[in-house]
Amino acid sequence: MAGEGQVVLGPGDVLFFLHIPKTGGVTLTRILDERFSPEEVLPTPDPNNPAAKFRELPPSRLAKIRLVRGHYWFGPGDGAIHDFLSPDPVTITVIRDPVDRVVSTFRHALRDRRNWLSKYLDEDDDLETFLAHPVVENHVRDLQARLVVGLAPGNRPPAPAGAAKDPESMSAEELLERAKSRLDGFAFVGVTSRLDESVASLMRTFGWPPPDDVPKLNAAPRSVASQEISERARHRIEELNQVDAAVYEHANRLLDARLPQLAAESGAAADGTGSSPPPSVVAREAAA
Repeated sequence: MAGEGQVVLGPGDVLFFLHIPKTGGVTLTRILDERFSPEEVLPTPDPNNPAAKFRELPPSRLAKIRLVRGHYWFGPGDGAIHDFLSPDPVTITVIRDPVDRVVSTFRHALRDRRNWLSKYLDEDDDLETFLAHPVVENHVRDLQARLVVGLAPGNRPPAPAGAAKDPESMSAEELLERAKSRLDGFAFVGVTSRLDESVASLMRTFGWPPPDDVPKLNAAPRSVASQEISERARHRIEELNQVDAAVYEHANRLLDARLPQLAAESGAAADGTGSSPPPSVVAREAAA
């Protein structure tokens, strides 16, 4: 549905914000939370075990949920969104330049010792040392594409260090094509480096009034400035994220396709000709 106009959430729809780590998702979460009542929002899950929240809540509480946001591997058998709420949620996400995302991941682990990746990082370690750890390597490798595709044969969460590689793992070509296809079906795809444009597009997609501001929450004390990293570290990140680089390009194309329509609709509203919903509104009917 990305690039095809507005989406009207039906009373039976669940909005799923696939929050990929270190993509600006905390900012978007706050904006989304303000559009729903507290009882409609799934409480923030344990980042190390997000599915646990679904087992903790009674069915009567789950029945009221209309917004879920978090780092979920979505799909059959997830013990979470697919299995408890909806096999076909209205899905949105934000994609980031993979070099910037991995550098941000490193800096977050370095400054926050509660982060699970910090156990693989000493205070004097550099980025190259961090990336050399097999657990870290498995985690950062094309993580955005893998989360977008979700749980599927050949695409599972990274195995622990030393575990045998899944013989049915998707090829890079299949992972890319499936990730692009999934993004094409999302209701909205934003880009971290274009956050203001992304938020404006998101608001228009769902017919919501724009927020008063777009705060940059959970951001590093200073910008990533990925140009400051060593060429060897940059090369290693690029080597590990070739699919994610292509996914990032695709996300930018999807956002670019939305902006002319967004500008046209905003202009029509400004001159008084756009008071009615645009003819491209896509209504999702509630399940019987």
